[in-house]
Amino acid sequence: MSHELSFDIVKASSESEVADVVVKERFISYVETLLEEPERLIGKGSLAEVHGLEANEKVCVKVMSDDRNYGTISQERVGSPFYNSAYIEAEFLSDLQEIARDVGVPKPYYSMEKIGSDSSGMPKKVSALIMERLPAVSLEHVINGFEEIPASYEEDSFWEKLESFVQKMHEKGIYHRDLHAGNIMIGTADGKPYVIDFGTAVYATEYDAYEKPSRAGRVNINAFIDDFQGLKKVHLLLKKAMIDKI
Repeated sequence: MSHELSFDIVKASSESEVADVVVKERFISYVETLLEEPERLIGKGSLAEVHGLEANEKVCVKVMSDDRNYGTISQERVGSPFYNSAYIEAEFLSDLQEIARDVGVPKPYYSMEKIGSDSSGMPKKVSALIMERLPAVSLEHVINGFEEIPASYEEDSFWEKLESFVQKMHEKGIYHRDLHAGNIMIGTADGKPYVIDFGTAVYATEYDAYEKPSRAGRVNINAFIDDFQGLKKVHLLLKKAMIDKI
């Protein structure tokens, strides 16, 4: 299958560090077969899939295809009504590294966009991001009983750190807009909070962060999850789940 390929090393890492993570050509080959043979699927949402990487257990690959309505790799990182491409999401992750101390976000390594065709000959575009695989479990899995809450979980500290992180994120003009239980994780060994999936993140202000332009040009107010309200809701869900288990 003929295709054009755009491949980028994300700013967050040096070339030597990335080279230690995975060989570039191996990543390209892996992504080319990923959607047809998803052997190491970690998670699947409405807009993207995350896969493990056989070459290195410490990294994973997030894949979005154009039938899932994401923003293109060349799109500016502001106000898109669509899902961010891998390159754009990597830019957000890179920008957040400086405040990701008490709360972690995945470290991005590579992003790429592949343009080709599907089995029926129709044009198809795939955007992929290789990033750090976090040593953590999602609170969604804990709430639903698929995982145990780590013994190192300290409720007050955990949520205070998350609130502080969101505040610092907003001061940088970044709004996540999708902070549900599946996008908040807890470290299995140390109880550290993590935030993932910046696929709908934007640079915005508090006045327009949660608006979403529609295809007809109208603006849908409060079309996304308010970041602080999202934290509050997940906290309550987790407390209820832990009480129910007693």
